[in-house]
Amino acid sequence: MSSFTPINRQPQQSQSSYLSFNDMLNPVSEQIQSTSSSSAMAQPTTKKYLCAVEGCGKGYGQNIHLKRHEDSAHNNIRKFCPKDDCNRSFSDETTLKRHINKDHENLMYICPIENQSFTKPTGFNDHIKRKHPNEKFDSSTNYLQKV
Repeated sequence: MSSFTPINRQPQQSQSSYLSFNDMLNPVSEQIQSTSSSSAMAQPTTKKYLCAVEGCGKGYGQNIHLKRHEDSAHNNIRKFCPKDDCNRSFSDETTLKRHINKDHENLMYICPIENQSFTKPTGFNDHIKRKHPNEKFDSSTNYLQKV
């Protein structure tokens, strides 16, 4: 069994009476070392934006992700689907747009080789890299198509 040393550690900084910009945005900013379960050799990640709600303990690497968490989990801010007869609501704009594309506009990312469909561009891109690594794809082509 081998051990590993976290590579994402930040160097110790000298104590100062001034707050950093990140500390002003999130006064409870701390660094938490965690690992992703997606890989057997997962590398630790730094989560420096912590939720300030007592007992929550959620941490994020980017302030925008903390804001989304706070809005949906603690402030009950939701994005509602504008389509008639649809009562769905979402925690963020991206998920709402994905819902509209998939459920109302019938738009999906389509692999031009296998005709496989994906709701997220990341799923489509991962598929292309994994299944068709040697194929050339035109970057100007919009693979978001009606199904």
